[in-house]
Amino acid sequence: AVGCSQKPYYTNTVDADKTDQTICFFEYYKSADGYETGLVTVKNGGHTWPGAKPYLTEKIVGKVSRDFDATAEIWEFFKRHMK
Repeated sequence: AVGCSQKPYYTNTVDADKTDQTICFFEYYKSADGYETGLVTVKNGGHTWPGAKPYLTEKIVGKVSRDFDATAEIWEFFKRHMK
């Protein structure tokens, strides 16, 4: 993000479900004026929504990460920035 620090203020690696064969990396950055940007990377995940039920077979869309719930993570991000 423009104006954000080069280093994240928060990082975390999550492998909560060892059976899904995915690993999630969380990075959050802040700008000098308080704006926040988040980056979540899912390693070995497919074209799926993390934490959701698969909508097609793994052969077609790949693995679903069970390491976190993407909907809950996005909601928590927006709750922190409500005005």
